[in-house]
Amino acid sequence: MFPGANADRGAADYVVVGAPLDVSTSFRPGARFGPDRVRRFAEPFDDYDRRTDRRFTDLSVHDAGDVRAWDDAPDYLQFLEGACRDVVRDDAVPLVLGGEHTV
Repeated sequence: MFPGANADRGAADYVVVGAPLDVSTSFRPGARFGPDRVRRFAEPFDDYDRRTDRRFTDLSVHDAGDVRAWDDAPDYLQFLEGACRDVVRDDAVPLVLGGEHTV
């Protein structure tokens, strides 16, 4: 779970969606670990931002986890788009964590 993203799904203004796609990486595979790494490296950051005088935990963010990837990029992207549309239909903004550049 993304640190501080503890709002209920129905009440969230922002929804983190992991997209660990890694099917067309040509140089160094491993982009599938991206969403997990972003979440993990965000753990030590301070909840409070002096510049904006706000706390991340007050922004109403929910982490929906990862949309499990498979090896058909066009099919996966269509499915991921549907997952993001569901977030938008719920009046929230999807925050997608990739994966490869295709995402």
